[in-house]
Amino acid sequence: MLDQSLWDFMMNREKAYTLNEIRPITQQLLVAFKALKSIGVIHSDLKHDNIMLVNHQNQPFRIKLIDFGQAIPSSEVEIGTKKQLLPYRAPEVNLGLPISEAIDMWSLGCIIAEMYLAATLFPESSKYFIMKVICRMIGQPGDHLLNAGKFSSKYFIRERKNSPEWRFKTPEEYKEGTGVESDISECALEQYSSLDEAIKDYTEEKGRVELNDRMAFVQLLKRLLDLDANSRITPEQALTHSFVTMGHLEEDLDCSPYVTDAFRWMAICRLDHSDASDVPVNNYETDSSGGEKDMEISS
Repeated sequence: MLDQSLWDFMMNREKAYTLNEIRPITQQLLVAFKALKSIGVIHSDLKHDNIMLVNHQNQPFRIKLIDFGQAIPSSEVEIGTKKQLLPYRAPEVNLGLPISEAIDMWSLGCIIAEMYLAATLFPESSKYFIMKVICRMIGQPGDHLLNAGKFSSKYFIRERKNSPEWRFKTPEEYKEGTGVESDISECALEQYSSLDEAIKDYTEEKGRVELNDRMAFVQLLKRLLDLDANSRITPEQALTHSFVTMGHLEEDLDCSPYVTDAFRWMAICRLDHSDASDVPVNNYETDSSGGEKDMEISS
């Protein structure tokens, strides 16, 4: 009934998504998660295969979030409940902290970073190695989180007995404490010390406007990948972020093809999806009088 998944789409064309393509996808997912949060439901299984293009030829990047088989009311989630695929799993799940709708926002950050980098942000291996990469690229969870985490001692150890400070365990210490050999596999981004460094290295410089957009993207990523679920950006807050609203691009609207394309791609987000199954939007724009006029989307 739907076109194809985002994963299939990327594999078929064999190249990463641009920021102008990621933006409308992000906006629509945020709308979905805002609705889920309003009724206290966690999707808990966000991945490329569960984000479907509806009809890409007629409605470019109009999407639907599918597969609610793992969804659960946030009021029913218990600490220690295993949710999400490992590469998209929020740190509070592995640390044994309270779980909320915020885990979906972490997954969203992983997904859109992977779309832009064409590489998995966190490796599909052991929980130990994923935590290692998180600590390297984002930072170690705060001591207040580790103090409260039911499973923190699996991955971290106190610097000294009765010390309030924690450090990440060595592979030997992890095996000694859990009996599990740490699975150290290849990770495309492990050599980078931060998200900023990875995205700078994985992209080609295209001028000031694109650089500003990339910086807005990184700022949103950092808010989505906040290690503390209590301060992680919410769907409602993210919908007002400059990367989504394009407020930082407006002054260049009349002089930058990049910005013109950005606003064109976002036309799908202005469509009423409740009755839009057959409405083509690849020539859609609102003019200054409030009506609609044709607009061709370049690709």
